[in-house]
Amino acid sequence: MLDWLTFGGVVALVVAFFKEARRFSYWQGHVDSDRKTTSELLKEIRQDIKGIFGKLSDPLVASASPVALTERGKQAARQLDAYAWAARVAQEQASQVTDKKEFEVYTFCQDDVDEFHVSG
Repeated sequence: MLDWLTFGGVVALVVAFFKEARRFSYWQGHVDSDRKTTSELLKEIRQDIKGIFGKLSDPLVASASPVALTERGKQAARQLDAYAWAARVAQEQASQVTDKKEFEVYTFCQDDVDEFHVSG
């Protein structure tokens, strides 16, 4: 009697193992499919972003610093009369920074720009 119970237990164990193996392979197939779909979606998004950037015009600055203007940036500065504006602002601000040390001038300028962005 014990042999039949042991044999039945082993058969049940083998059947359960194969059921779990089948369920795992089904799950693995879904994961691989989702992974492939996500990869294709990311490639499509990347191509869309490249297309958008390709349609943008040339930048106004040559680097992260606004001091290095491109030809288009120089042309925009001339059209906006930015040099006259900068001279006017410099005259207005000069009296406020003449007695300051270098780092204080830098802080003053940063605060002025931050205030301009918030209010302007």
